[in-house]
Amino acid sequence: MGQVNFFRLKEVYEPARKGMPNVEEAPKDPKGWVAWGRHHPYLRTSEPEQVEVGGVKGLQVDVVVGDLPNYRGRCGTDCVDIGRVEGYPQHKIDVFMPEDEKARVTFLDVDSETVTISIISPASEFEYFVPEGQKVLGSVEWRGP
Repeated sequence: MGQVNFFRLKEVYEPARKGMPNVEEAPKDPKGWVAWGRHHPYLRTSEPEQVEVGGVKGLQVDVVVGDLPNYRGRCGTDCVDIGRVEGYPQHKIDVFMPEDEKARVTFLDVDSETVTISIISPASEFEYFVPEGQKVLGSVEWRGP
């Protein structure tokens, strides 16, 4: 089946010509995230669309893994490393995109921080799962600190 994930990526993995991807600071805003994904050599994204989740405007793209010639990242050879989230307590959790899955990714600026929402499922089930994921997004209410 699929998942709906909410996270704030603090670091991204930039692909390296040789060896493991380099860890770099994440883009600062939704436009920066969309640009990062659209220029990534191993990801394919749709044209960005303006969306609103819980009254907050943002950008949304669909993402799949493209060609992976001789790619080997932290996650293996059949996926693309995206970035790291800081977990609790004091752990860093890797985020990656599996080769056989598809994601609808929404980037929102919530209280000056980019929140990423991913509706992800096997590519063969994506069109069936997205409406269920959208129901979750339709129920979101943002609260102040």
